[in-house]
Amino acid sequence: MNLRLLATPLLATGLLLSTLGCSKKSDPEPSLEGMWDDISSVSTAYVNGQPQPPQTTLHPGRNDPNGSYRKITGTAIESYYNNGAALGSTEYYTRSGNVLSISIIPIGSNPPIVIEKAEITQLTATDLTFQTIQPTGYDYFIIESHCKRR
Repeated sequence: MNLRLLATPLLATGLLLSTLGCSKKSDPEPSLEGMWDDISSVSTAYVNGQPQPPQTTLHPGRNDPNGSYRKITGTAIESYYNNGAALGSTEYYTRSGNVLSISIIPIGSNPPIVIEKAEITQLTATDLTFQTIQPTGYDYFIIESHCKRR
């Protein structure tokens, strides 16, 4: 009789643990790496700490040679016009959570110089949205950029 009383809680514990082990695992976050079309950006200037009316820029589509895209690898961001011409220099980044520390390597300089930080606010299989804060003297801009995966 004592064996039966001991076996029942052990069996219940085993069933509970096996059920928890089979629970659905969350899907992994989509990769930041890939080709991203620039879709739009919203720039908000701050003057003396006060936001000014935001300016929205819609970028030309993929079929327009003036449109642009980004190629993001595990360590670098390269920007191109749709015709393949480079748009600026290669930027390098390190990632900590949703924050990218973006840097450049000026000619004759080592180590890289961090020029801005970008915070990823949305990353799905098809969409990437991030914000950067860019100082301008005593004031600054907050730029939110939206991209679609190619």
